[in-house]
Amino acid sequence: MMAAAFGLVHAGLMTGFDPSTRGSAAGLGLVIGLVHGVAVTLILPAMLRMAHPLVRHGDIARPGTMLTGFGTMTPMGVVAAHGVFGLVAAAIYAGAAG
Repeated sequence: MMAAAFGLVHAGLMTGFDPSTRGSAAGLGLVIGLVHGVAVTLILPAMLRMAHPLVRHGDIARPGTMLTGFGTMTPMGVVAAHGVFGLVAAAIYAGAAG
């Protein structure tokens, strides 16, 4: 469900920036996705510590800085996945917008 919401946010940003070519749309989509991924790795650990009961009670490991508590490569994977999402959203937008 959140992917659909973020897809709409991507489409809104793409419409606002109005890329003129498919390449510029792909570049913009990648940048939007990477910025979102970095924001997630910075904000999600605090949200998990405050709101997730298993983290609060110590039943699962604390997320650590930039989610490194879940493995040292987790931040890279999160940012890369968001970058790919941005590319896919941009490709769909460029195909639909013509």
